[in-house]
Amino acid sequence: MHSSIQRQINRARSFTFLHRNFHSSLATRAFLAKLGPLVENGREKIRAWIILVLLLFCPIAVPAEPFEEATEALGKGDYATAATKAIEAIEANDWKDGPRIILVRALMAQGKYKEADEAAVKALQKLKQSVRIRLEANEVFRYHGDANRSIAVLAEINQLAGSRGWAYRNAPDLVALGRTAPKLG
Repeated sequence: MHSSIQRQINRARSFTFLHRNFHSSLATRAFLAKLGPLVENGREKIRAWIILVLLLFCPIAVPAEPFEEATEALGKGDYATAATKAIEAIEANDWKDGPRIILVRALMAQGKYKEADEAAVKALQKLKQSVRIRLEANEVFRYHGDANRSIAVLAEINQLAGSRGWAYRNAPDLVALGRTAPKLG
């Protein structure tokens, strides 16, 4: 089981590497095509290549994404910042489950249980196929003593894994399914 998961991770990494290099080579060709008429002799071509290489390989300061900042803040125990940054990340892309999970965890850690419950319900409504959201909602509902909703989301996870098993092949989803199995009995 572990080796198949590792193979899938390695396959995804190699695809991402090839995808990035393909686009950077297209960008390079486009840059040189536009630069071609402006450059008359070989020295200027060499200078253009040097500038291009420096631009491609020099690190540029890019501000961190709100999701990355939320994850970092949650890890440091700064739950208010984690919740704020998670909300920013949700506003930027409300179809990802990671920021919603961080938001629920940060609210629970702050003792804002009603808000965590509301955030979990909104996440369940928005991301109907996410097993990770359902597992997090299970924790919230179980904490509130709502056994019926807690059992219902576990049953939904089981149903989703049975009918859409092909959709849950990334590591976070597999971990969520693995954490769900003992809870189902």
